[in-house]
Amino acid sequence: MSQTLLGQSNSSREAPIYYSRPPDRKNYYGFENLPDLAMRDGKWKLLCDYDGGRPELYDLIIDPGEIKNLAQANSETVQAMVNQVISWWNSMPKLNSMQTYISGI
Repeated sequence: MSQTLLGQSNSSREAPIYYSRPPDRKNYYGFENLPDLAMRDGKWKLLCDYDGGRPELYDLIIDPGEIKNLAQANSETVQAMVNQVISWWNSMPKLNSMQTYISGI
């Protein structure tokens, strides 16, 4: 895993990476109403709430700063990714206020 994190290997970058925001940080560092879940799969990054609401989709190859939300123009990709990240979230044990999950590395 360390080789992948250091950019010296691509072997584990084929699987999606899932992330959940810590439950006590809906508002953090001046940002308000942050998304609950995130997923990275290839060039795509999805952000959404626990119920799949408020999806945001970014192409990190052409938009690494996550400026242009492409969710509306890519509804099939959004729906597939929302289903995956919610399924992942539902498979995780319940969190306490100090935990977060990152999975898929």
